[in-house]
Amino acid sequence: MMAGKALGPTVVHVGLNCPDPLAGKANKYAAAGRLLETDLAECLATVAVKAEPVSLPVVSFDVGFDDDGRATETAIGSITDFVGGVKIMREAGGANILVLPPIVSVYAMSQQPISIIGAGIGGLTLARCLRHHGVPAVVYERMPSIARHSYGITLHASSYKPLLDVLNMDEHAFKRSIAVDGLLGGTGAIDPTAMVSPTMMDSTSFRAHRQKLEKLLSQGLDIQWGHSLERAAETSSGVDLHFQNGRKLEGSRFVGTDGPHSIARKSLSPDTPLSVLPYVAFNGRRRIDRALFESTYGPAIGGSNVMQLRQSDVVLNISVNDQQADIVDLGWIYSRPARGPHDLLHNPSRPLSGATEVPKEFFAEIEALSNLQQPFRGVFDAEKMKGKRILHWLMRTVLVEPQELHRLAKKGAFFMGDSVHAEPILGGQGANNAITDGIELAKCISTSGVDGIMSWYESRYPAWESGVRSSEEAIAEMHRAIVAHEEF
Repeated sequence: MMAGKALGPTVVHVGLNCPDPLAGKANKYAAAGRLLETDLAECLATVAVKAEPVSLPVVSFDVGFDDDGRATETAIGSITDFVGGVKIMREAGGANILVLPPIVSVYAMSQQPISIIGAGIGGLTLARCLRHHGVPAVVYERMPSIARHSYGITLHASSYKPLLDVLNMDEHAFKRSIAVDGLLGGTGAIDPTAMVSPTMMDSTSFRAHRQKLEKLLSQGLDIQWGHSLERAAETSSGVDLHFQNGRKLEGSRFVGTDGPHSIARKSLSPDTPLSVLPYVAFNGRRRIDRALFESTYGPAIGGSNVMQLRQSDVVLNISVNDQQADIVDLGWIYSRPARGPHDLLHNPSRPLSGATEVPKEFFAEIEALSNLQQPFRGVFDAEKMKGKRILHWLMRTVLVEPQELHRLAKKGAFFMGDSVHAEPILGGQGANNAITDGIELAKCISTSGVDGIMSWYESRYPAWESGVRSSEEAIAEMHRAIVAHEEF
């Protein structure tokens, strides 16, 4: 039918329902009398000659039905011949474009879904980008539903702009959909001059609502909620993942994206240290009536959704977590360097469960703050803080050694984001790093499969190492005591 036709730009759609079972059983709809391997190759060769292919989606492939691997071999062989044929035709015709547009990932044709541990920003970004490249993935998350991360994070253009193509959104729509003030038409604006240490910030940086970002990223993904990883155990065939609900994944190749306290990393690399930097940090929040915010806080905050103030070596931070029609949710951070081994506010060995324990000496330090103007005077009020939920943050860093990453990779255990190169909450770029890692790792897997991750480690490790070091320098600079008098 196509022999007498000449087509222009064409999307070539290959549905693997079409081959005869003799060419491979790609799904439950395979039936006798359809195309043999030679028929499929001939069809694709005709398309390569008669059309100008612009993409090649390959669909309807269920790895569970390809018992003997014949469907995989047929599909990959036909696609390889087709790509070669198109390139030859373009070269012979003197066309300027000699490189084909991206086609479906070969990994998606030949492997089981990638297992991802953790549905945070990194895990969701990785899964969403893999989906964009046609690579199946399953995310296992300990929470019963999407986490209630109802607070703001700062995103930089270097991390979020590459994500826009994956989400099929322009920059303005992206910001409006997840900005802390997006419901009121804002785009999460930040004034770098309102910051003590505006690390990496410029006019394109903005404050995003973390939960909104995670909901956006999670659309269309296969997320297995209620799967809290209990341990990961090395076996002769790889790594088994044991979940608290009794489920077990045997010999699974997985990517750990479950944060600085990664259970997977702790299970498989228990000697990798988790360092605690010598800083005190407490975090809380205030919900303020819209009228009070507009009359008292808004004029002082101005057009920025985050601002900082430094008194000696103490840094006060106020940020907008969420703005709604009647309520404004503000977050605050009080931080300073630790003052020797007997500092009652610095407890680097506290357990995770001790994060909500706040010494009375903290409130004494808040009361000792002097000459505060709005909005800091209203937010850093010791009496209003008492009885509210306050978190004692530890400034942690992690950097897994390259040799350890390669050892675990040989077992099929891979890591990215905070699980492998964690930076402190203050001075660090955790959310941005997670997005960048997810985007880049998905590209690696889609082109080279999981076997290419070790090379990806080698290319990314210098940036990870530099990032941890820079974050430690940034938190130190942020809290460097000022010598000259500063007006507050």
